[in-house]
Parts: sequence; structure tokens; C-alpha cells
Amino acid sequence: MIQLHITFTGRSYGKDDTYKIFDEDTKTFADLDAAKAWLLKEYGKSKRQKMYRDRKNGESFQTGWIYCFNNADWSHSPVGKWRQQDWVKFQNLETMNLEDL
Repeated sequence: MIQLHITFTGRSYGKDDTYKIFDEDTKTFADLDAAKAWLLKEYGKSKRQKMYRDRKNGESFQTGWIYCFNNADWSHSPVGKWRQQDWVKFQNLETMNLEDL
């Protein structure tokens, strides 16, 4: 089973603004192919960059992707617009080794 931990961050278009967490979510899938299909449907061809984590021994490893895009809330006027980065961390629940983290 594959679990995705998603941390939603956003900031205004102001150059001095910083990203702030506004939500978190967890999604569970039967396998990696199902998780990838959901990500493609959710994020399409959004720009993405690799996300890494350091182990206790100092080595780093890729844990997921950061999806970067512009977003807007069209449910009211004036429309709120912001830049968004969703940090998506993959975990294989069957092979997870907590001692490596």
C-alpha cells in the first residue's frame, strides 16, 4: 500500500511574502500505479521538483515531489489568487523502515 502525505502551502504574489501551510491531507492507494494516476489527475503537468529528506547518517533520499502552480478561489468576488506549492511525500506502508529515517 502506498500512502501520500500532502502538505498544502501558499503565498500571495508579493515578492516578500513567504509560503505558509494552510492544510494537510493523507491519501492511501493499493499500489504505486494508482497513486501516480491520482497525482496525474490532480496536478496534471504542473511544474514539480524533487523533495528530499536526510537520514541520521547524513545521506539524503528522495521522499516525493513538490508541485508548484498558481491557484484562485472563484467562489466569491473579488477572486482571491495565490501561488501554491503542495509537498507530496510517498510512503510504502509495507516496506517502511523507520530506523532509516
